[in-house]
Amino acid sequence: MKQLLCLAFGLAFAAQGTIAASWNPYAKPADEFGQHLHDAAFGVPGADRAFQDWLAAHPDLPIAKRIVGYDQLCRDYGNLSWNRIRVGVCAEYARLKKIDDQGMAMAFADQPPVRAIGSTTVPLRWNSFGCESADVTVNGVTSSWFVDTGAEITVVTQSLAKRMGVRPVGTAIRVATTTDDVRGKVGTIDRLRIGSAYVENVPVLILPDAQLKPGNMPQIDGILGLQVMVAFGRAAWMNDGRELALGDAAPAVRADAPRIYWDDEGVGVPVGTSRGIMGAFLDTGANVTVWRHAGASLLDRKLIAEAPEKTMHVGGAGGVVKRKQREIQELRFRFGGVPVQLERVPLAASEKASAAKLGMDALSQFGTFILDFEHMRMDAILKASKE
Repeated sequence: MKQLLCLAFGLAFAAQGTIAASWNPYAKPADEFGQHLHDAAFGVPGADRAFQDWLAAHPDLPIAKRIVGYDQLCRDYGNLSWNRIRVGVCAEYARLKKIDDQGMAMAFADQPPVRAIGSTTVPLRWNSFGCESADVTVNGVTSSWFVDTGAEITVVTQSLAKRMGVRPVGTAIRVATTTDDVRGKVGTIDRLRIGSAYVENVPVLILPDAQLKPGNMPQIDGILGLQVMVAFGRAAWMNDGRELALGDAAPAVRADAPRIYWDDEGVGVPVGTSRGIMGAFLDTGANVTVWRHAGASLLDRKLIAEAPEKTMHVGGAGGVVKRKQREIQELRFRFGGVPVQLERVPLAASEKASAAKLGMDALSQFGTFILDFEHMRMDAILKASKE
């Protein structure tokens, strides 16, 4: 089987696997630290600042927990593009971790938060990578960009950045990708148009064109990252995945809809079986779902034992690499409380605490799928019939 995962970017200092593999965001917190971590991850109003103050008031807290706490805050403030306040917590994380990796936070320290103006519904198109793209316009230049919840920052090629007039804000930095670390420059798009809506102050990572052309696949010009979707408050895949609704154009979620959280890699959602419930990373920039060893406790041991070993081809900005992984032939689980079924799902070793990386094969089973970042909830309705 040849498997090509689409690109997914994470900040290097927010992708070190610092959260213990045993941490389950959907389990009851064990202590006061766990409660603060839980509230911050689930976006409880005021929880991030309360957690930051609590960490400052408990200097004797074990260093491992302090690393986890400041890592969570660095990630949360990044997703919300609270750039200035983010610098301090990212610096403390880097100091405790004994790494020098604050490039992204420092580069945008003086930039205002991302701001969405209006709401819109735009067509989505399946691209050659098995993911979906939408048209984006900057300074009169229109191009087709991946819609990628797994990209913590918006990404463009050097050639497109030059044509669009992206404003540089810093020097080269290192970021982690699906396959390897890469170096790129950073800049800001002052005003971006998608459909009838606008987004201001969009941070971008600028990569050499060749790094957005994995293997013999087509060139990727741009990747619309998570911060843009968060700025709109809501994002919804509508009409059986043919449209993307942003802002008030997206339907409201039910008051009791499943909660989402800020995962180590981006947006976290609940997955479950009869054996329990855990968090999973939602990556719309990946064409297939990958189950992880952390989520093995949700599965029948026989199902894992009978999974044959396959060689997978995984693609990202760091290139295309081969990996040997077991492949579960049929997997049934609940995604945000809705039953889904996937076939030939890779089972991968990972240091991440999340049970799985959910790709477009999972999301495409829904006729409507909504992420509400204001209330940190998700809602979903299965397609009336399978395509």
